[in-house]
Amino acid sequence: MFELFAEAANGGAHTDWMEKALTFLIGAVGGWISGTLKTRGQQRLAIDAQVQKLIEMSMTYPYLERDSYCSGWSKDADPNDDDRARYENYCCLLFNTLERAWELNWLWFFSKARRHAAVRKILHVDELICRHYAWFKNDGENLDGYSEGFYEFVTYVHTKCRREQKV
Repeated sequence: MFELFAEAANGGAHTDWMEKALTFLIGAVGGWISGTLKTRGQQRLAIDAQVQKLIEMSMTYPYLERDSYCSGWSKDADPNDDDRARYENYCCLLFNTLERAWELNWLWFFSKARRHAAVRKILHVDELICRHYAWFKNDGENLDGYSEGFYEFVTYVHTKCRREQKV
């Protein structure tokens, strides 16, 4: 093994093999980085489109962001009520958007604080989670529908809101 490296260092026949391997490795890493950045850009555009949809919905139906309506939400309310169905759809879109922002920042997997900060740069997380937590907590499908890390993130933000008396 050491002879191979010694021969390569002295300009032996194995330098072509090493150059090709190094070229391949650099190309593969460069391609991965380029692809990841492009995909992140596309994901960010999709998140921005969802945020725009949320803004349009809340302007068309202002009760969707009214604290009194949101805190009074109950899964036992009349299932035929259009306002209730619209609010559930709004919350589903909202938390799906939050989860996409959470997943977009997977590069910060090693630091919860950095990942939380990165998500906060995209959306007003504290305000949104605190206002719509009643729906998130009381809809049983949310426990299975979202990743464990995202669920913990939402719970953490809500706990922080309660501690700071924002709820």
